[in-house]
Amino acid sequence: QNLKSSQKLGIACSSVLIGIFANLISNLLYLIAKNLLLGRGLLAMDMMPQMQRGDLVILQLFSMVTIFGLPPYVYARWTNRSFSSYYTLHRLPGWGAAILGALFMVSMYPLLVFLQSQMQQIPLDPALDAKIKAIHAQSEAVMQLFMRFESVTDFLFIVAMVGGLAGLVEELFFRGFVLQGIFRWTRKPAGAIVLSSLLFAIVHIDFYNILPIILIALALGYLYYRSGMLWLNILMHAFYNSLQVIGFYLFKQGWIGINLEEWTVSPSLALGSLTVSVMIYVLLIRSVRR
Repeated sequence: QNLKSSQKLGIACSSVLIGIFANLISNLLYLIAKNLLLGRGLLAMDMMPQMQRGDLVILQLFSMVTIFGLPPYVYARWTNRSFSSYYTLHRLPGWGAAILGALFMVSMYPLLVFLQSQMQQIPLDPALDAKIKAIHAQSEAVMQLFMRFESVTDFLFIVAMVGGLAGLVEELFFRGFVLQGIFRWTRKPAGAIVLSSLLFAIVHIDFYNILPIILIALALGYLYYRSGMLWLNILMHAFYNSLQVIGFYLFKQGWIGINLEEWTVSPSLALGSLTVSVMIYVLLIRSVRR
């Protein structure tokens, strides 16, 4: 715990590299195991085109755990810190804060959809625009495959994975590990919040959603800085992700008549969403001050 800043930075970078390496190894072992089960060569070069939805889910699960979940744990262990206390997991939010957090995420949704639609209308260089659209189309195709629920159990598993697990490991990594690490290194909270939010947006690789992602990340980052309760961030993140999955499932089942991902939000509704969100966020911040 008496390590120099340069040593801590080195350990942090090494922790990230360990997570990336663990992800590569886990993916490789999975592909080898599948090849063996199919009676193919250990490293069949034409394996990737035969990837099924189940493969995608398993590999995504590996990525979440190794890339986002493992580095925070490794860093805490290498710096001789308690994992729970370093990431403030011993502090739990009250019901009031949890409800306000959920209301904030719901109230923000129309604004985020509106910002996404505005990003799609930005004039770009034709070559760059074509590349962005190709990346977005590929991402959408993968998501459509990922969200092709085959049963109620499958749906609940995806909710737990995309909602619960993603919310847990991403908040551990981006707010607990990155934001807190930058703040302790620089002692500049604004810089730590902005840099961690930009990294959060970059990792998600979606140009059309970059403004909504940054906005949510800034809100979650400042909230964690003011509250010191990572569990509140985790609950809010998990709630928002789960709502998206549930909304998509209900639309596919024909229980609601609108696909929330393609919802047309008017400027007036977006303004109302912003106003209500700000009011709720102010109440939330006041309720969780350290």
